[in-house]
Amino acid sequence: MIDQIKTKLNCSVIIPEEKIVDYKEALIFAFMGKLRLQNKINCLKTVTGAKKITHQALYFIKKP
Repeated sequence: MIDQIKTKLNCSVIIPEEKIVDYKEALIFAFMGKLRLQNKINCLKTVTGAKKITHQALYFIKKP
């Protein structure tokens, strides 16, 4: 896929080390979780190709 991007855009693609990618992924999932807990939209149909805007993620409340 990276080769196709390079070819179609005629540009160089810099891929950061895996640790940085994992860190950014953790940040975005934490942010999506925060939005979900606030009942805010965290997944846009224009980004995902879905038919409607959705709230992604489940959370469980542990009973005492």
